[in-house]
Amino acid sequence: MSQRLLDELREDHASLRTMTRGFAALVDMVAAEDEPDYEFMAELLSCLLHFPEHCHFPLKRSLVANLRARRGDMEEFEQWWRREHRRVARIGRRLQRQFEHIAVEVPVPRRSFVRLAQRYLDRHEALLAVEEHELFPLLDSSLEPVDWLEATTRLYWYLDRLDAARASTAQHDLRYRLALTMGNQPPSTEAGLCHLLAAEE
Repeated sequence: MSQRLLDELREDHASLRTMTRGFAALVDMVAAEDEPDYEFMAELLSCLLHFPEHCHFPLKRSLVANLRARRGDMEEFEQWWRREHRRVARIGRRLQRQFEHIAVEVPVPRRSFVRLAQRYLDRHEALLAVEEHELFPLLDSSLEPVDWLEATTRLYWYLDRLDAARASTAQHDLRYRLALTMGNQPPSTEAGLCHLLAAEE
């Protein structure tokens, strides 16, 4: 179970990176004083903010709580990790409000928009990197099978299967549209934790 769930968490990270790379390319267009599809950019950001909340982050939160219970030296890391998640989400919501202004043709300074978008992308990537290089190896080496089972059970109680299915489908559709926009190979199937848990009986 542990390896399967870690693989799904890594798959989620790969999907998130696909979207952030596409979002970054569109931000570069804004910086170059071009005019990308702002509505599509807003959809990408909305997915980046909300897709992980359906199952990806709740599972990690349970796993980190179990890790702290196993190791006495994890409290400071857990506090930092939770703060950083909140910080990234807060920057993302500020950026979302910029898109709301653009949608109703309220002037948004281009340079401040680009700076805020880049700040969001940088913090988002830094958090993913810390999880992959520090958190995931600790989860793999420190947790017992019962910890993974307990975290998954908690998630099943938390998870709304319909919301998870919608989140997975929306994320897949956006990745598909993004691949076509960027001239890349679109994904053939849905993948990741939300899809896995929504599909299981």
